This record gives sequence, structure tokens and C-alpha cells, in this order.
Amino acid sequence: MSGPANTYVSAQQPGALPTPNAIGAKTWWRNLAVIVLLAALTRVGFYFTGVVAMLILLSDLRRHPYTRLGGTITIAWWTFVWARASVPPLVGLGLLLAAAAAFAVATQQQFAAPIAAVRNAALALTAVALALLNIVPYGLKAPRFGKQEALARAVAASRGAIRATHAQVARTRERFDQRPVYLVLLFEPNTVAATTSDGEPCFRREEVHVVDGITGGVDQSRLVDRLMLAPSRYQLAQAREKDGNCLPLPYGTRRDIVPIPGR
Repeated sequence: MSGPANTYVSAQQPGALPTPNAIGAKTWWRNLAVIVLLAALTRVGFYFTGVVAMLILLSDLRRHPYTRLGGTITIAWWTFVWARASVPPLVGLGLLLAAAAAFAVATQQQFAAPIAAVRNAALALTAVALALLNIVPYGLKAPRFGKQEALARAVAASRGAIRATHAQVARTRERFDQRPVYLVLLFEPNTVAATTSDGEPCFRREEVHVVDGITGGVDQSRLVDRLMLAPSRYQLAQAREKDGNCLPLPYGTRRDIVPIPGR
């Protein structure tokens, strides 16, 4: 690439904006709407579509290189957010600030093209705002109590729908504002079998609670799948067929399950 510092140009046409003939014909799958749709699908568990969106965007030579870089990093952050229970605050901060820096460079280099510059400036500001959410107001705060108290609060808030004797308590954070929470799963034992076929404890039913690590409030309405522990109906059906009504648990869960005191 060559030309003025504030202009994105084609290597075949110095001083001019790139043309389809210079870098290949436009294809429908490079359309921005397609890239956004693929990235959005990570929200429902199709994480590979986020990777596809990154590859399409990064390889699209029609777009300014720093716009491509910023967009790719942003999609990487978005995919990471939904592929994990939560992104560690400093990791999310770093990714989004890197994306903002790339968009800022694109803004400066496309200053002669007002529409492109304004678009990149808006993307840079958005990335900065999202980055700050990783540390303000909750990202640097730890829970005010430990797992034992979180378990006690969840048990106290339980409606008694199941006869829970064991529990799993996982410390995590909200996906975007990084508020510290505990995910508490209460398990009812299965009298048919002691363990599943892969050696995990056999439970009949579960009850999910989210305990706020700041206020201590307990929310049972959000039956979240943030740790991939809330089984779908299909998973339950498969598990019952294979393991005799045992809940499907990720391998190794037995190391994190503890008896509920007094049960």
C-alpha cells in the first residue's frame, strides 16, 4: 500500500482508493450484515461462527486494515464473552482497548474521507465504553463473602421444590458489567443409581440460584447456562436413557460437589 498517510489506497493504484478490479470482485459473504449475523450467532452457542466472522472480516482487503483489525478484535472479545462464563476483567479491558486503538488509527488515516472517519471514531468510542465496563463499577471488586455463605443463602432461598442434599458453588461474573456473582446448583440424589457411566454422581433433579456477590441477594428466576451446567431437554432425555435418570454433568464435576450441611 502507498499514498498519503491519511488515505487507504491500493498497491496497484497509488494515490487512489482501492477498486473491485484491483482486489477482486465483491462477494455477498463479505457483506457487513453477514459478518454481524455470524458474530451474533455466538450468543446462542454457535461459537465457530464468530471465528468465521473474524476470518471473513480480517481477509476483506476492501476495508481499511486497521478497521479490519479493530473489528476482528471486537468479534474475538464478543465470542470470548459467550464461550466462557465471563471474560476476566483485565482480559476484556485489554482486548477492547486494543480494538479502540485500531479504530482510532483508522480514523486518523481516513481523515480525508469524513464518513469513514466518523464511523471509525464511533466504533472507537464504543469500544472504549465497553472496555471501561470491565473495571467500573464492579470489575475490580471481589465478592463480600465466600462460597459457604453463598450456599447458605441459596439454601435459605430455596422453595423446597427438590430434596437437595448436595451442591456445586461456582464463583463467576456477569458477562458485561463484571458484577461478581455465585452460581449455586442444588442437587437431589437419584435412588436408581449412585454414579453415571463416566463416574459422576447421579442426581435426579437440580435447582439453580444466582447469588449476588455484592448485595447477597438470591435470584432463582435466571436459570442461566453460563457454565454449561443447565442441561437442555434433549440432554436430559439422552442422560436418562443412558444413565437411568441421572442429570448430565461435565466430566470432573464430582470434584466440585459438596454436601449441604444438615442435609
